[in-house]
Amino acid sequence: MPGVFIAWCAQAGWGASLQPSSAPAAGKASSAGRAERRLRRALLRLARLAARALAVALGAAVLAALAAAAARTWARNWDWLSESTLFTSAAQVRLRGTGEALRFSPAADARASQ
Repeated sequence: MPGVFIAWCAQAGWGASLQPSSAPAAGKASSAGRAERRLRRALLRLARLAARALAVALGAAVLAALAAAAARTWARNWDWLSESTLFTSAAQVRLRGTGEALRFSPAADARASQ
């Protein structure tokens, strides 16, 4: 992932300042050169840390979505016990929000048959 960030920075025109220098310094390096190298290293560490954090966040989001889908599937399994429970569930889902879902509840059916 840090390589992607570095490639993006290179496209933006800052690539030369983020790439670690491979050429050895001739003689004693100046304090400005050392400060620049430290800054480069700090930026690379920050890019790696940000990439790891993004990967962890995306992984957690995918796991949460899978857990929610699994929970919904588990809850929906009880609707498939018989044709009656399947129809009742479908009617409640279809009429949810209209206030008419209560007419199709098993309690309402029991009251109507008495």
